[in-house]
Amino acid sequence: MITKILGPGFGLLEKPDFRNLWGGNLFSNTGTFMMIIAAGWEMSSLTHNAALVAMVQTALSLPFFFFVIPGGILTDLVNHRRLLILTQVWMMISVSLIAWCAWTDRLTPWLLLGLLTLVGIGTAVHQPAWKTILQDLVTREQSASAVALNSLNYNIGQALGPFLGGLLAGVAGVASVFACKALSYLSVIGALWPIPDDQLPKPKTGVTAVTVLSSLGEGWVFLRTSPILGGVLLRYACFILPASGMMALLPLEARRELGTGVFGYGALMGTLGVGELLGALGVGAVVGAFFVPGLKQRYSIDSVVKVTLVCFSLCVLGVSQWDSMLTDDLFLIVGGVAWSVMTVTHQVAVQFCSPDWVRGRTTSFYMLTLQGTTALGSMAFGWIAQQTSIRESIMLCAVFSMLGILLIRRFPLTDNSSKE
Repeated sequence: MITKILGPGFGLLEKPDFRNLWGGNLFSNTGTFMMIIAAGWEMSSLTHNAALVAMVQTALSLPFFFFVIPGGILTDLVNHRRLLILTQVWMMISVSLIAWCAWTDRLTPWLLLGLLTLVGIGTAVHQPAWKTILQDLVTREQSASAVALNSLNYNIGQALGPFLGGLLAGVAGVASVFACKALSYLSVIGALWPIPDDQLPKPKTGVTAVTVLSSLGEGWVFLRTSPILGGVLLRYACFILPASGMMALLPLEARRELGTGVFGYGALMGTLGVGELLGALGVGAVVGAFFVPGLKQRYSIDSVVKVTLVCFSLCVLGVSQWDSMLTDDLFLIVGGVAWSVMTVTHQVAVQFCSPDWVRGRTTSFYMLTLQGTTALGSMAFGWIAQQTSIRESIMLCAVFSMLGILLIRRFPLTDNSSKE
């Protein structure tokens, strides 16, 4: 029924385990972007330092430098379901502490950053296992659909979360937003709990320092010898670095340049995925779920990426030059579509060039690239904004993003993206 209504790309949602995980993760992703809205807005209320405001994103991303590789190793060595449940509990406790501190007016800039770092640690360990368990539940031929649906899920959360987070923060305060995010982890735990262990790969026994170091060495050798993986990660890093800088500066863009309130900031963030209005919900996600497979059949995927990269860069440049909610919305809607295409194409490329025995580790390399450059980008462009201005810093994000075109010929995605 789902396939007939929505198309073959949604056929995996007819599988109960996959559908439950997808639905639970939708609640969690929506809560994540609600939390990002609340954290960014709260930090901009606690301090006027642009670097500290930008470090909200750094606090969530920097732990990936230290914990995503161990998370990938654990993913290849232990039961995926149990590891995921443990990380969900860790993150739920961490966000609950933020909610309590916000409710009792105990939050300071550094306390907020510290607690967000704990959330980032849990996310870093969680992500390789999450992306791997989705692949455990599908066949190799369904891998691309699983990646596209996961990206669709993320984009829907990215659209709904900021809108709802901005609304709830404006009506009931930021503490209520953090509390909602804490509760959202229960939806993922509830979806993970009934999955039988016999549906998942049997974990290796005797996890010791020796097996961990050996697994790390195997993953590193694969990264070094793969003719494709390194180039894919480099290209994605060069996109995420300026893109994350622009995203990290949106709280200040909304507050100082547009003069809007927390609800306005929430709507602005939502346009990164699909747009401010609920009627535009899912536009960027639909591109990732439907158009990318069709574009792969009609055009060179690198040509598609080149066009989307130019569009994204021009949209960021537009945000830096026009101080209007309407024009920023329009630029970010198109930018969100381009962001979706870039994410799906690079993530599929990583999955397709990764054999099963090392998928957890290659996924951790991908997440390290994503979150590591997110941390660096938000911190670097936040510092630039502090030294110059918000407008000039966002304009530099556009310039750096456009430079990514230079890497397309040297590190093509065509070969690995076209494999089925």
